[in-house]
Amino acid sequence: MKKFVLVLQLPPSLSFEEAKPRLDELFDFLPDNFVYPIEGRHESWFSEDAIKYLKQNKHCLVWNEVAGVNNPMPVTSNYLYIRLIGDRSISDSEFGRVVKNKDVLIASWAKKLEKIKDIPLVMVMINNHFEGFSPHTVNSLRMKLGMWELI
Repeated sequence: MKKFVLVLQLPPSLSFEEAKPRLDELFDFLPDNFVYPIEGRHESWFSEDAIKYLKQNKHCLVWNEVAGVNNPMPVTSNYLYIRLIGDRSISDSEFGRVVKNKDVLIASWAKKLEKIKDIPLVMVMINNHFEGFSPHTVNSLRMKLGMWELI
């Protein structure tokens, strides 16, 4: 059976306690051939209770690089979903070239990814707000991971 991914991005104001009953209800209706990484950005999503809930239900807590979010990046499922977003200070008119060089941060992410064991699937989403040109960022990360450059 094919698997699909649908990220549930929650607002920074939505706490784990507020979201939990809604998620329980939502998951009763969602199809089984999807995985549903949850991007909780309120600090309560990084509590012991939230992490325990996510692990018990095999829901991935999205790892992210977003200004204002202090994500400890726990492993809560048998896959990872990572979002490298940036701070949104790069305007759309600047997309298509590297505006902010983040080689040090990309190298840090590569080291984190290399340390991951027993996780068969890691998905990384990168947007233009990270450096200005996501294909460059993707290639930088790929090269730091020892993969071939595609673009």
